[in-house]
Amino acid sequence: MTKVEKQIENFVAQINAASRAPIPYTDIPLSVRTTPADSEKWSWNWEIKAGENPWILPLQNRPKRWPRAFESLFSRFIFPAFEWRDLEFFANTPEGAARREFRREIFEFWSVCPSKTAPFLPFARPKGGDFDWICLDFSSQKREPCVVRIEHEALFAGEICMEILSDSFWN
Repeated sequence: MTKVEKQIENFVAQINAASRAPIPYTDIPLSVRTTPADSEKWSWNWEIKAGENPWILPLQNRPKRWPRAFESLFSRFIFPAFEWRDLEFFANTPEGAARREFRREIFEFWSVCPSKTAPFLPFARPKGGDFDWICLDFSSQKREPCVVRIEHEALFAGEICMEILSDSFWN
């Protein structure tokens, strides 16, 4: 196991050990449910689990390589949308039916992005219900893409207005 893979496993263990709100059954696929949170099974507890999402493989083989930590998380684990620090990570499930699902958010973003060749890969939104996208920005010649916040209002108006949040995914 590489150092990055071990760091991601520690991150997953940290998320799974933390107290988390149950998710309504309509928003959480079977693959990430653990136990019912109430007797009527309206809400479920969940955890990040090891698992594969074959739909990711074609995306990983695009010209720009994903950061190793990002690739390790999204290619080796399945999870519902979850909050961590100031972000709400998109869900990554084999069913593809979760609320704020990674694969749907990617294509929604690319469908409204004014430049169809834009070097962005959305993976989260700001915590608290904001509609801006948090993306990896592959436009830099750096080894790792930086993380940016792209304003959704500007994007729908045909412009890209962004703020750099971090110089890499793992910071």
